[in-house]
Amino acid sequence: MISAARKAAIAYLVATFLAGAVVGAALGYFRGRQPVFRPPSPDAMLEKSRTRLITDLALTPEQLQKVDPILKERAAALKKARDESMQKFRTLMDQYHQRVAALLTPDQQVKYEARRQEREKKWHHDGSGDRNPGDRNVPEKPNDRLPAPRK
Repeated sequence: MISAARKAAIAYLVATFLAGAVVGAALGYFRGRQPVFRPPSPDAMLEKSRTRLITDLALTPEQLQKVDPILKERAAALKKARDESMQKFRTLMDQYHQRVAALLTPDQQVKYEARRQEREKKWHHDGSGDRNPGDRNVPEKPNDRLPAPRK
């Protein structure tokens, strides 16, 4: 026969294990729904580079005036490369969707299209159609937040 103290200890251990499992599952579920990594937008990269140059290298206003066009040129080139890459990705995905849809019955095609649209909606989760949510984090007036150049 198991003593009352031993039963209480076993019950305590089981309750602790179950509570840990529930909390761990909940945290894992909610954390798993969040993106782990989002690449920064070209504009965010521009502002981060600019801030680092100002703070780390103590650029003079004259130097910053010459560096700004270079940073903007880089941001534009990166944005163009990203946009071209996304267009190529969309084209490839559309081709694969069409090939799969051609193999399906009309009922399956309806379900397949609904599933595809649901994924697209999740991809555009903020409703703006912006595929890089990092763009939303760029301040409207980025220069207002930058420290004054060191002298």
